Amino acid sequence: MTNQKGRVTKWCRRVAETALRVAAAPARRLFALAIVWGLGGLLVALVLSRPFPVGWATMLIGFGGAVLALAEAMRRATARVLLLDGQGLREEGGRKIVAWSELAGIERGVLAFKPSGGLTLVLHAPAPPAWAPGMWWRLGRRVGVGGVLQRHALRALGDAMLAEMALRQDRTRPR
Repeated sequence: MTNQKGRVTKWCRRVAETALRVAAAPARRLFALAIVWGLGGLLVALVLSRPFPVGWATMLIGFGGAVLALAEAMRRATARVLLLDGQGLREEGGRKIVAWSELAGIERGVLAFKPSGGLTLVLHAPAPPAWAPGMWWRLGRRVGVGGVLQRHALRALGDAMLAEMALRQDRTRPR
């Protein structure tokens, strides 16, 4: 993507001109939802199957309900699509994940702290915490993108973000 002088070649399309879409892989989404729904259902069914002391029954029902609520949040979050465009990375509904001006770097190595098959975006300054279960999370100066998302699309997303960061850095460098 770069020539000998380190500049991005002209054949590399700017992210601002097009949007890259990353959706959840159907099989990974189904598997993740089945695991979480199964755990919540198992906790609730356990209480209904045999007598427990009131404290234990209340705790198991509470945990089961919380896990089922998490499963519903994951179902809604994984139905959305992530978009990379000229403004940055966002959800299809318009929820901003990270803007280009906030992005300091990308980590996607083997030892990087990142979601399964994903990447970690490093920000210049801490951002408010946010979470879309199974898709992405934001905590402090880090944004993790991955989980049930398609791995090949995440690889393309990382490449496109690195190329766009290089273009933006090249534009701001004095000549």
